[in-house]
Amino acid sequence: MKRLPVADAAVLDTLVMEPGYVFVDRDNNTLRFYADDREGGYILPTVKVGIDFPAQEIVNTTDVTARAGHATAVVGNVMYVFGGMIGSSANTQVDAYDMDTGEWVSKEPMPTAKFYHSALTVGTEIYVFGGWNGTTVYDTIHVYDTDANTWTSLPASGTPRMYVAAAAVGTKLYYYGGWNGSAEVSTMRCYD
Repeated sequence: MKRLPVADAAVLDTLVMEPGYVFVDRDNNTLRFYADDREGGYILPTVKVGIDFPAQEIVNTTDVTARAGHATAVVGNVMYVFGGMIGSSANTQVDAYDMDTGEWVSKEPMPTAKFYHSALTVGTEIYVFGGWNGTTVYDTIHVYDTDANTWTSLPASGTPRMYVAAAAVGTKLYYYGGWNGSAEVSTMRCYD
């Protein structure tokens, strides 16, 4: 895989997108795209952007467990972080970050330990879809009620998938694509 040359960037952020990366170079107002084509990777052209990147405040993360492959969603001024990998294991942990107080609070755990899942907000409910536990790819839809701090389950989607793209439009939830454990998925589901 080719390496992205970043020596000229004094401040560099990485936004991870599957299957690739966008590197934000605040000093030079540029975006650098790096895509993974599963054949070794390649670098796309650098794009000059006409915006100023503001300084970012460092958020208190000492009260929350480090993880990867998690999903996030926001209700009001609270960001919820669902599951993910801690070390090499899937987990059910749910943490909420209050953007007004700067405090983390543990919430009711997810019904299933998973990572590489999606989360969508509709009103005060968050829909957590799909994912993987390292062995099983899920087609589950779990609904977290942020007011009651409780979980319910909806009927399974019928298509297990992880790395799925998801969007909420009004009360409709759209899930497209993903990986079922052996191949890409090309179907879209809509729930209302």
